[in-house]
Amino acid sequence: MKADPDAVVVDDKEDGTLNGHGVHRFISSLKSSFRLPEFHGVEEYFMLRDQNMKREKEELESTMKKISDGLSTEHEFLKRKLADEILEKPLLEEDLRKCKRARRSPREGKPIERSSETDVRQRGELRKSI
Repeated sequence: MKADPDAVVVDDKEDGTLNGHGVHRFISSLKSSFRLPEFHGVEEYFMLRDQNMKREKEELESTMKKISDGLSTEHEFLKRKLADEILEKPLLEEDLRKCKRARRSPREGKPIERSSETDVRQRGELRKSI
């Protein structure tokens, strides 16, 4: 079967034009196949469709950017929270060791150790510095 040299191949490009050309140029090869009023109606339909597709594309890109920005903000928040928890972990482990020692101390006749006010203040300053 032989290819028709007058056939138009539709290939949507990323820039939203058909086969690298605008709608008018794309359908102008069909002008002789239609009566003039019908041709203009079809041309107008495709031009409106092309405009709507470009508008929708811009709206989707805008929505994607908003989502991306939101995810980026959330990612930064979670990174800071993780850093806080990493810094706080050794302090909490030390408090746990002190509590375990304090729990054993009354049985052995030793006084119970309490976290000093200085330890608590140091933890608060560490969190603020992050």
